[in-house]
Amino acid sequence: MFAVKRSIKKMIAICVAAVMALAFVPQAGGAGAAHAATVSADEEYYLSIVGQPTRSVYLVGDSFDPAGINVALYKRVAGTPTRVSNLTYNTGTTYKYAIDTPVFGTAGEYDVRISYSYDSSGQTPDLGVVVFDDVLAHVNVLDIAEPSKDGDTYLIASPDDLAWLSISASGAVRRVLNARLTADVDMSGADFFAPIGMANNDYQYRGDFDGNGKTVTLDFSDDTKDVSGLFGYIGAAVSGTVAGNVHDLTVAGTVKGKQYVGGIAAYNNGTIERVTNAAIIVATGNYSGGITGYMGSSTNVRNATNDGSVTGVNYTGGIVGNMAGGNVRNAVNNGAVVAALYTGGIAGYVAAAGRVSNSVNNGAVEGTAEVGGAVGTLLSPISRVVNNGNVKATAVTPANYTNCAGGIVGRVNAANVTISNCSNTGNVTGKAMASGGIAGSLGMNVNNVIEDCYNMGDITCAAAEESTVTNWADAGGIAGYIHTQANCVIGNVVNLGKVSSEVDNANIGGIVGTVGPVNTSNISNAYYLDSALIQENGRPSAYGTPNNLAELAENAAAMFPRSLLQSTLDEMTAPEEPKDEEPKYEESPVPSDLAGAAVDVPQSAVWTGSQVRPARLAVKLGGKTLKEGVDYTVSYGANVNIGKGTVTVTAKSASYKGSKGASFNILPKPVLFKKLTVGKKLLKVALAKAAAAQKLSGCQIQYRVKGKAKWSGTKNISAKKLSYSIKSLKKGKRYEVRIRAYKIVDGTASESTYYYGAWAAKTSGRVK
Repeated sequence: MFAVKRSIKKMIAICVAAVMALAFVPQAGGAGAAHAATVSADEEYYLSIVGQPTRSVYLVGDSFDPAGINVALYKRVAGTPTRVSNLTYNTGTTYKYAIDTPVFGTAGEYDVRISYSYDSSGQTPDLGVVVFDDVLAHVNVLDIAEPSKDGDTYLIASPDDLAWLSISASGAVRRVLNARLTADVDMSGADFFAPIGMANNDYQYRGDFDGNGKTVTLDFSDDTKDVSGLFGYIGAAVSGTVAGNVHDLTVAGTVKGKQYVGGIAAYNNGTIERVTNAAIIVATGNYSGGITGYMGSSTNVRNATNDGSVTGVNYTGGIVGNMAGGNVRNAVNNGAVVAALYTGGIAGYVAAAGRVSNSVNNGAVEGTAEVGGAVGTLLSPISRVVNNGNVKATAVTPANYTNCAGGIVGRVNAANVTISNCSNTGNVTGKAMASGGIAGSLGMNVNNVIEDCYNMGDITCAAAEESTVTNWADAGGIAGYIHTQANCVIGNVVNLGKVSSEVDNANIGGIVGTVGPVNTSNISNAYYLDSALIQENGRPSAYGTPNNLAELAENAAAMFPRSLLQSTLDEMTAPEEPKDEEPKYEESPVPSDLAGAAVDVPQSAVWTGSQVRPARLAVKLGGKTLKEGVDYTVSYGANVNIGKGTVTVTAKSASYKGSKGASFNILPKPVLFKKLTVGKKLLKVALAKAAAAQKLSGCQIQYRVKGKAKWSGTKNISAKKLSYSIKSLKKGKRYEVRIRAYKIVDGTASESTYYYGAWAAKTSGRVK
């Protein structure tokens, strides 16, 4: 049975692997006779072990611990299994089960018997369930020498050393083990190694594991076992211990399992940082990730890279499968991710206590529903995340907002969630669902926000093979679907990608596919390329502002300077280079003074919080356009605060001399409407909070009766106020409202200068 023969120490390892379907058929006049009126001849009852014991390693003298075992009673009617009830352990009168709890007097293999009763008749037929010891194929207790130490740190240099660490972590209560790899270790030929740390909180790995830049190669090929990875459970700090910290490590090879599967760890309650997974990850059940399958609360995964493909069922991600809490930061996934529900390039599912930021997905992501380039299903804020992988969701039915795909997030499934400073370049394809460049669906929840985001990928409602795409099929350059009841904000967004449908009855839009009919969401400063919306199929929606290429380039430069979006649009709008001509030489060239040059920059740019540079700069002298880097160099002022920005060009080639400066205005960012409330002869305007670093002086609000050319009223309010009521309006009239921010900057001693931002998109309401 074993490739390695060793003597067994006086320690017992029990791996409970119950027979999953042993039948009990009630016999006439026997134990089941009291149930003859309800049990037909084609019924049979059987047990299913639906939860394995948390402890599998014992010392001589211990007794079996049933903690963690869950047993369910099923009946089979005409071949169809139906759960009757979960059984209770030694309690209750109707459904209960008992477990023999032998005391282990010697080392060896043991059978643990489980029996159940269905005893309304007072009779308790026993059913034997075999529990066998397959430990030598999974968690062997072998005669392995203790590794050498450096202080309190074990030095791991061989498969035996790593196996010793696994056994030691699982064989002593709350033991802290520090270890450091001193060589690459290949475990692919070892049949005596199990993941380090067990599910039982007393036997999880705690201590510092320093990978020291080395690689561990694994070969876990059994896809029927739960918990697979180099580490099984990395533990949190408990009384008298420290949390597990695994770092500076690479895992290679193959890691397969059923549930809780990850290259570095199956389940993380500690910290994983500066690691790489290059192993192929395959799970036949839930909770699988390139780095870890599951993250508990107050945990961390930082500076982690996954290069291996990840295949699972539900809760599957390139970095982590399911985040119950904790933080994923500075993570990169390069592997393809393929699963079903809750599938993401970074994380499959992120609960309210989890946070994902500063991360990049480059791998293709495919699932059935709730599929995202970064996160499949999101219940918490996400920021500074980039997706470059193509995203595909394949579910056809049921066709609703849960079947969704997004470049960053598949589905937002909570209220007050903000997606900010994110970008997508991958193509997004969905069937019978909501598909969007940033988010597929904002669902039925309120007060969600998408801001400062852009999309460059193409969005497609694909034709469904099995059924026809219904009215639930929505596609948008930023978001596919916003529910009727959602009070959401979308602002400062740009879409360069194409939005199209392969079927006639999908709703498609440059910004949003569908917004519910009584939705109070606000969409402003949202621009898309007017040629991006493919209207041969589908029903186009009218959310956002279409731009031609030049307009989109200008808006992108103001909102996303020095971004991939801006550089791409700059290339698309750049004039063709003139054909090379024969150089003309002058006998005695005289340098021309740049003091006489015309330096052309845009009149204004938008404040970003960092150095602002004009989106366009051209220098002409004597009718000739000079070349940056050839004829001159460019330098900029600090250009951080709202006010005047400066730029200076200085001669570089021998043909020119001197320098010339130019200035431009740095203006506040557009203010976003949060909500417009209609009252009795009044409108109440609620504003989104502006960045404090702008140091705004206030906001200017204008209003007018809709259809009138002239704005009838102008009000200035303090920057500290986030709401303002416009009163004494005419009953029954519909009013338009617009707003812009301003800052007062001191000029000379006798005057000050007002710097006004752009007007936000108008909103309107009918006064009661």
